[in-house]
Amino acid sequence: MKTNWTAYLLSLCLALAVTGNILIFSASSLAALRIAPLRALATLPIVLQYASAALVSLPASFLMSRFGRRVVFAGALALCGLGAVVSAWALLLGEFWLFNIGALLLGFLGGVAPYYRFAAIDAATPAAKAKAISAVLAGGVLAALAGPTLAKVSKDWLEPQFMGTFLALGFLPLVSLVLLLGVRIPKPEPLSEAGRSMKEIMAQPRFRLAVTAAVLSYAVMSLLMVDTPLAMSDCQIGFGSISSVIQWHVLGMFVPSFFTSHLIRRFGVNRVLSLGGWCYLGAIGVNLFGQELWNFWAGLLLVGLGWNFLYLGATDLLTETYLPQEKAKVQGFNETLILCTIAGVSLGSGLLFAAVGWVGVNLVALGLVLTVLSLIYWLQKQPVQA
Repeated sequence: MKTNWTAYLLSLCLALAVTGNILIFSASSLAALRIAPLRALATLPIVLQYASAALVSLPASFLMSRFGRRVVFAGALALCGLGAVVSAWALLLGEFWLFNIGALLLGFLGGVAPYYRFAAIDAATPAAKAKAISAVLAGGVLAALAGPTLAKVSKDWLEPQFMGTFLALGFLPLVSLVLLLGVRIPKPEPLSEAGRSMKEIMAQPRFRLAVTAAVLSYAVMSLLMVDTPLAMSDCQIGFGSISSVIQWHVLGMFVPSFFTSHLIRRFGVNRVLSLGGWCYLGAIGVNLFGQELWNFWAGLLLVGLGWNFLYLGATDLLTETYLPQEKAKVQGFNETLILCTIAGVSLGSGLLFAAVGWVGVNLVALGLVLTVLSLIYWLQKQPVQA
């Protein structure tokens, strides 16, 4: 029962973190357009946010092993709240450089929040780990309902536009800090040099498959999600519709969490990973078919579904590739690689959109999906190692 309670509280914490991300993805690029010196720099704050997240992710994993997960979660939440206030202040002053400083501070929570799911695993029995992961990620459904609504109503709260959005963002970490008071996570094992080297761990086909699927899940989603608001804006589609499309995207990301763990147990993780890849291919096909509102809606919804199957499948598979004493470095390596990928893709997506437009972005995504999906199938054929 304590395990369930911890998972539920972590689910709410994740819901608040994802709500914050929805606010950022809905407003950051559009707000940056108002103060950035160049249009191509509109996605720079998101890039810096994920660069910051990537830098703190690995150290955060080792700090959790030394001091416990809850302490590190609390520190990241405090810095995120500060970053939101700095971002709002930057919009008031019209200072793009200060807006980027705020983005860097927001990134601290981005580097730590993914560990919510690993915290749930720590508190769960081995047989219940897939269910624990799903329970935490299901919190994203609440975010899908609250995030876009909050984005729409807060953008005009204050002048300049979107300042109220970032002040609302600053309130969310405070709620998470209160929720963390009820979280009970087992004390971490002492740091030890025991265990295999990363080279040995990376030699496992299961490890390479898990990391490949996780990186793919975020690379394609970031490429398409970051540019979707810009593409819709170019098509003269209003902010309300943009927020609605993102809402359905987030629902696609998290609603399947209620049954993805059952799919993994029934059909195996490899088939679930493959299903995620095919959802991505379907999304790209819809995006290339046209640029009407329904194309953006259906495309980003399929992207959300693909992310869920790939990300949950990869997380479940990764937990089978390391020993308890190897947990900190393996989880840290995985999260750092994912966040570095997001930062790179976010930077490239803004420049790519400015250079080749929406169709070109989707063609690049198509090549990425086909390349990595082929790698996934190849790795699935490799012999299993301990």
